Amino acid sequence: MDSQRSMAYRIVIADERIWRKDCGKIPKEQLQQILRKIRALAGDPWAGNVQVKQLKNEELADFRLRIGEYRVLFQKDEEQRVITLLRLLHRSKLY
Repeated sequence: MDSQRSMAYRIVIADERIWRKDCGKIPKEQLQQILRKIRALAGDPWAGNVQVKQLKNEELADFRLRIGEYRVLFQKDEEQRVITLLRLLHRSKLY
């Protein structure tokens, strides 16, 4: 278990105001599901049950987490073991 704990990432929010605004637009049940997936992301960003994709042509973020109709854009710092959450958007607003 200790080796798994040392593998975990710390989750930080880049801009609290923008994050709250994004979350406020999502129905409560879906938001709870999204938050569970974000917690799973902190444990292991490359786990099979976590749908992460590295983005190539996106200026805002290096990675996106797919959760149903929603996407979480984030940056990952391997050295500091930090995942920085940037935006939480419906896929229609992102692409």
